[in-house]
Amino acid sequence: MVEEMHIDGSDNIQVGGNYMPIAQVVNIYFNNKPFWEDYSVAELKRIIKKCKQNRRKVWFNKFSRISTWGVLIFSIITVILLTNNFTQTLKNLNKADFYGLYVGVGFLAITTLFLAIAAKSARRDRIFTDRNTSTIELCEQIIYERQYY
Repeated sequence: MVEEMHIDGSDNIQVGGNYMPIAQVVNIYFNNKPFWEDYSVAELKRIIKKCKQNRRKVWFNKFSRISTWGVLIFSIITVILLTNNFTQTLKNLNKADFYGLYVGVGFLAITTLFLAIAAKSARRDRIFTDRNTSTIELCEQIIYERQYY
């Protein structure tokens, strides 16, 4: 299945007769041990290195998303607004001031919207990270078996 490895520092590995990006190969064959057994130890180590880089990249990329920052910022503003509104209401029980409550609930709705968007991308990131972790474990197991068996 695997001929000689294309080692030139690129992120591609040879699958069949074609070169594919390692991330794409991991997404397809993440839990297929016979597929990974066809590679040499040097190739497996390079795949492990690339999978670890992918996991780090996913972790840092979550802070570059607008939805993540939206959840953080709007949740802090919502907590401040609602806390301030409730303390003001407790001080002046004879006056009803609902404008702060309306604004706070509006910010809470915006926070929920950002959270729904962030949750979808977080779930996608989690799946990709789990597949990379599974591939790393399989490759390390194959390397260990070749060294000691």
